[in-house]
Amino acid sequence: MDRTTRMLALYGVYAGISLIAWWVAYGIQAIPAPLAPLDVRGGHIVAEVALGVALVLGGVFTGRGSKAGRPILIAALGALVYAILNVIGDYFVALPARTPMFMLLLVVSASAVATLVLAVRGPD
Repeated sequence: MDRTTRMLALYGVYAGISLIAWWVAYGIQAIPAPLAPLDVRGGHIVAEVALGVALVLGGVFTGRGSKAGRPILIAALGALVYAILNVIGDYFVALPARTPMFMLLLVVSASAVATLVLAVRGPD
């Protein structure tokens, strides 16, 4: 496996586990108020946990050389970019009380977009 594919697979697994852990932390009320999610509807939580699972599966399958892994990972990374860019506006409206979360989302979105570009571009 080339370096780019390995990086994509690891990022997918990391992002997926992080997303699932985020909602677990929210569920046990371990998230500080400035970082608390704005949208906590059941459907939203289920969608983001499903996205986390897709990221992990896509990363694991890609890492193991499965032909299904890369398409799953690319689709999941695209959904991740959409989800991040969609929510940035909500936190922007809530500034300055939500500045830490806004800044975190900007950094995460930049890395997710860069990773998606690498994924679509393919291995060197």
